Amino acid sequence: MTIIGSCLAAMGFLASSFFANIWLYYFAIGIVAGFGFGLIYLAAIASINFYFDKKISRALGIAVCGSGLGTMAFPWIMPYIINYPMWFDVHGGLLNESAIIFMCVVFGMLMIPLPKEPSEIRRVENKAKTAAKRQAKKPIKNVNIMVDTNEQHSQLLTNQE
Repeated sequence: MTIIGSCLAAMGFLASSFFANIWLYYFAIGIVAGFGFGLIYLAAIASINFYFDKKISRALGIAVCGSGLGTMAFPWIMPYIINYPMWFDVHGGLLNESAIIFMCVVFGMLMIPLPKEPSEIRRVENKAKTAAKRQAKKPIKNVNIMVDTNEQHSQLLTNQE
C-alpha cells in the first residue's frame, strides 16, 4: 500500500505541475495526492504492530511524529526551492516535490513481511487438519459407483454384436 500510495501522491503532484487552474490543483493535490498520502500513512502506522512488541507506543509516537515533521518542514523549505534563482519556478517546485514523494517507494520496499512465528504455523496446520477431518466425515451423496468386471464387458460385447 505504501508503494501504491507514493505513486499516487507523486502522480498527483506531477499532474498539478502542468495545470494553471486552481480547481485542477484542488483535484490533483487535494484529492489524488491526499488519497495517496492516506495510503502511505495507513500502511506505515499499521505495520508498526507487526514489527514491535515491547515498545510499541514509543515506535508509534515516532512514526506519527515523522509525518508531522514533514508537514511542518515543507512549507519552510519550498519557498527557497521555488524562489532560488535559475533553478525552479512553481511548476518546477511541484516536480521536485513529486520526485521527493516518489522516493517513498524505496521506503515501501523496506517494509518486508516478517517470517511466520511457529505458533502461527501450528495454528494454520491445525486448521487445515480440522478442515480435512470435517471433509472426511461428510457422507457421500448421489455417487454412482460403477464396477467394471469381465462379465460386464462380455455382456456388452455380445449385446453389440
